[in-house]
Amino acid sequence: MNNKFLFAQKRNITGTGNSRKIRKQNLLPANIIFLKKQKNTPIQLQYKETFNIIKNLNYKQNLQIFLKLNKKEILVKIKEIQMHPYKHEILHIDFIH
Repeated sequence: MNNKFLFAQKRNITGTGNSRKIRKQNLLPANIIFLKKQKNTPIQLQYKETFNIIKNLNYKQNLQIFLKLNKKEILVKIKEIQMHPYKHEILHIDFIH
């Protein structure tokens, strides 16, 4: 199994305007969706690091990625990647845990 590591930071403010601000800082807004009745967690990732890992993956094959968040490692799968309509850029990612 070929697991990848991404470093994540929790974000407190959500919404379209905040997501734009995050992207201007070369960060990528994302969410961790917990299946076991835990609250979803909004996070942000380093854009370049994330893009370099994800560009070569076929996320529909349920590949697993480790997110390092607050000194915890969370094993996740990519649920959805939102891409810009005509630029080759990731706008948002949802992960499932």
